Parts: sequence; C-alpha cells; structure tokens
Amino acid sequence: MPYFAPIPPGTSSQVMALQDVRPASLQDIDYTSLPSWERIVQAIDPKERVEVDADRQTFNEQTQVFTATGNAVMRRRGAVLEADEIEVNLITRKATAIGEEVVFTRGDQVLRGKRLDYDLDAESGVFYQVRGGVRLQEADRGTNLMDAPVLVDPVAPPRAVLPQTAFERPGRGLQRFMADELTFDSKGGGTATNLRLTNDPFDPPELELQTRKATLTRLPNGDSEFRAKGGQLAFDRQIAVPLLRDRVVISRRRRDPLPFELGYDQRDLGGVFFSRTFDLVDDRNITFQITPIFLLQRTIERGFSLGGNFGLRSRLVADVARDTTVKLDGLLTRLDFRDTDERLRAQFRIEHRWLQVNSVIADAAYRQRVFNGSLGFEDVQFGAGVALASNEPITLDKARTTQLQYLLSARIIEANSDDTNDPDGQVLRTLGRYQGAIALTRGITLWQGKALPPTATQGLRFSPRPLTPSLSFSTGVSSINNFYSNGTTQIVLGGDIGFSGQFGHFAKNWFDYTAFNIFYSPRFRLTQESPFFFDRRVDQQVVNFFLAQQVYGPLRATANIAVSLDNGGVQVIDATYGLEYSRRTYGVSVFFNPERASGGILFRLNEFNWAGNPEPFLDRDQIAPRLDVQ
Repeated sequence: MPYFAPIPPGTSSQVMALQDVRPASLQDIDYTSLPSWERIVQAIDPKERVEVDADRQTFNEQTQVFTATGNAVMRRRGAVLEADEIEVNLITRKATAIGEEVVFTRGDQVLRGKRLDYDLDAESGVFYQVRGGVRLQEADRGTNLMDAPVLVDPVAPPRAVLPQTAFERPGRGLQRFMADELTFDSKGGGTATNLRLTNDPFDPPELELQTRKATLTRLPNGDSEFRAKGGQLAFDRQIAVPLLRDRVVISRRRRDPLPFELGYDQRDLGGVFFSRTFDLVDDRNITFQITPIFLLQRTIERGFSLGGNFGLRSRLVADVARDTTVKLDGLLTRLDFRDTDERLRAQFRIEHRWLQVNSVIADAAYRQRVFNGSLGFEDVQFGAGVALASNEPITLDKARTTQLQYLLSARIIEANSDDTNDPDGQVLRTLGRYQGAIALTRGITLWQGKALPPTATQGLRFSPRPLTPSLSFSTGVSSINNFYSNGTTQIVLGGDIGFSGQFGHFAKNWFDYTAFNIFYSPRFRLTQESPFFFDRRVDQQVVNFFLAQQVYGPLRATANIAVSLDNGGVQVIDATYGLEYSRRTYGVSVFFNPERASGGILFRLNEFNWAGNPEPFLDRDQIAPRLDVQ
C-alpha cells in the first residue's frame, strides 16, 4: 500500500525530492506496520503530501531522514520519481534518488539517469548520466505575424493552394538529449555538461548538436535562449561543422537558425547580399530587430563604399492588447543617405483579430513593392486605409472542403498611372479606392492512398511525417470590385479549376515522390481597367503549374510557374525554380526567380520554429504560393 513521508506539521514542501541513500542507523524505525503513520499524515495539507510506495520504508527520528528502498516511487503534484532507493532529509529539504535507472517525470518531460540530487524548496536539482526530452518551444500565437498578408494587395496571377508536403509545416515536439551532468531550475532552464541534443526520434540521429557546456534559459517572453560553448553540428555522425555562433533563440516566431542569410535581389540590392539579424528588444509582448545587409555583388562590381554597399532592415512587432498586434517594417537599401526617398520602404500595420478568422486592419505603407504578373514590379508610392478581411479561409462545411475568403477595404493610394502628356506615359496620381472582394473554393478528394509506417527506413526516411498519396479536384469562383474616387471602376470575375496530387512516399532512392498541381484561372474584366498599374488586371487567361519531383534520395527539384495565354501566345509571367535537400530533421533549399530577379538559400530545422527567409522586402509573403483575395 502507498505511504506518506512523515513531514512534520508546518513544514513547507514544494516538490518531490530525491537524494543519495545513506546507511540507516541502529535507531532507524521501520514504519511499514506503524498505525501512528496515518496520524502524522492527517496533520499535513493534502497538497503538500509526498506519496511514497516502496518495498521497505524507514525513518530515522534522530537525523530526520526518510528512506524508501526497493521499487521506490514518489508522487507529488503530478511529478513522479522512480528509483531503486530514495532518501529525503526533512531538515535540509534535500533528497537523493539512485539506482540502475532513476526516472523523473513532470508533465510530458521524462528524465532518466543514474542519480538525482534534488532541492524540494527551490525545485532545482542535479541529474547525473541523464537522458530524456526537453520541450524548447512554446505554441504559436493565434496568427503567424511573419506571414500576415500585406494590405496593399497586388493583382498578381492567381495562385492556388499547394498540397502540404514533407517540407511544409514541420511539427513541434520534444528534443532528445544526453548529458554527463544536468543542473536544472524551477523555471525550466539549466546547464548541461557534455551535451548531445537532437531533434531526431531515431538512433543513430541524422543531426546532433554536441557541446562541452550548454545553458538553457527561459526568457520572460516565453522563448528559450540556448548558449553552447565549444559546440558543433554532427551530420550522420560523419561530418562535423563548428557552430558559427554561441547563442540562438528558440521562439514562437519564425527565426533563421544560421547567423547570416544569403540572398539575391537585383532590383533593390544589386544582386547577391548577406544579412544578419540582431534582437535589440525581445520581451513577451514586443520584439524589435535590426538587420544590417552587406551588398556583396555591388561591392565586387563597383568597389567598396561604406554607405553605398550596406543596407538596413528593421522590424517591430508588439502585442498591444488581447488579439491586437502592431507591426512596423522598414528597409533602407543604401546607407549613404543619398536619394533616401527612393531607397526607403516602410509599412505600419495594426490588426485586431476577432472570432478567430476575421481581422480589422489599419495600415500605411511607403514605397511598397508589388509584383503584378506581366507588368512586373510596381512601387506604390503611398497607401493608407482600413479593411475588414478574413485572415484565413473560412470553412463552410463539416468536411472542410468548401472555403470562403472576403475583403472589404477603403484606401488612399498614390501610385503610377497613365498620362498621355508625359513622355514616359506615367505620372503619380492620388485616388481613393473602395474594394470588395470574395472568393469561394471547393475541393474534392478523388483518391487517397495509405501512408507508410512511421519508421526511420519507411515513412520517415526523408520526411518529418509520413506522406499520404492523394489526388484531388478543386474549383473556385471570385469577384474583385474596385471603385476609384475619379469615377473609374474595375470589376473582375474569375474562376479556378484544376487538379492537385501527391504520389509516392518519399522513402525509396529513385522517383518515389511527385507532387503537383495545375490550375486554369480565367479572369474577365467587366468594366474599365484600373487607373493604376499595380492593381490593373491585364493577365486574363493564366495557367498555374507546380511540380516537385524526387531526383535521388533526399534531393528533389521544384518548379512553380505561371503562364499567360493572352493574345494567342504563351508567356511565362512568374516562375520560381528550386533544388531541395530534405531529411526528416533538417533541410536545405536553393531557389531562384528570373522574372523577379530574386533568390536565396534556405536552411530549416524541423521541430524548431526555425526557417530562413533571405528575402528582406515588405512583400516577402508573395513568394509563398497560396490563394489570396486580391
């Protein structure tokens, strides 16, 4: 039967504790059969009780040391300790557990080792020869702030939702670790010696962090700061790469795991660039980052200039109230402060989310860059307004196959417009625009296969989760209605029809994974065209095509192409090509878009909210294909 440690009345007991067993003195009392035990327990607050179950339990009244021997189990407030022997000193409030395997469980974290020294009052301890799992990341906020769509909406080629693949939305869970010694505190932080940490559930791990000493600190904003001394990353236990920095933050927000980003942008940054992000403020409700940008290609081509070869990006995100977020972005493409009005981009946005899927938004943007299909990039010199919109597709049926998106907005816009009196044919014009848009989509699953078992050699060989082959058919209708203050109206009705599929399991070496979608998206302009270039509908007949194909092993090639069929010809108006190396624990991808003259290298770690994004512009969301109300 279970018994309770005889903690004297009035003595506080905060947690379960564990300490090294010492030989019992001749004055030890065997409490296994003493009825007075229960009388001691009655004086203790039930919440402060430490429940013990063991083959034999003794208490030394002189030293106030309680010892449980043989299959000892202690429980308190959800924490469970299992060991061969457990000893608690009621005076020092210290405890020790030893055994062939000491197991300490609290919540969903389980630690196993040879010995645990524990302080009941401080809720801290030292674990030796320990292994287990640690949850480094908290849940995301209700809305992914990094992926929020811009309010100045471009009329870009329609983009269909891509099927979820192994490379999208990695899961979040416990990271496995081993250490010679682990010192931990009540806040979930600690210090480990000779640490090995991996996000791989299988042995031997694909990716492993090895360090002589590591410190984990829980930050006030809920993130985790990880510092490593003498650390390296081991890939397949064959290649070791030294860590290029000793501090990383594991966050609810998306972060880049590398100390720098490598990207390409010909239009604003003159080609290849390097950047590095620094967190100046990182609290629970506010973050402020600055990112110096080194213009590598411009430096090589034009020589070194301190101001002319550097740019700067900044981002401020603040939760000012429940479900209300303020975001401020800025980008200065040169630091020589010449022609600043032509090199500065900025956007302010405040969003209040209500009923989960709806948002009220107010924003202002200066020189926002917008891509509009065959018209290319356009700069919206200034825009400000308010909107009521769905922040994610609204599901209309239980099967979740029919979805609705909507947008109502009013804006003041200054952007390029036609001018027959200007030699260039363009002039900046300021107009008001009222917009109402709605899109309705429905998907039907035509066929669905079965996923492979979640093992290291089958379903999880190259993917963080087993893939399910499928084929689906989708249709959609949309209406985008723009009314301008000069009396011009642009009303566009559209439709989308196409197929998406995923074949194979991405488990074999050759051609075992193919994902695709192909959509035909006609658009019909029923009235005049927009007076602005950035939202003018000129691409009437568009085919969108996406293909991801395994080449060999973890390598796959991708292509995302939009083709205009207007005027009886075929014109590629947008295309992104990529090559990805994917494992279940990490991935590296290279992409390039010739139409936008942009590209980059991305590095991703699964089970962490780390995903690189080398595109530093305020229109970064446009690179991810998805169905937006435009």
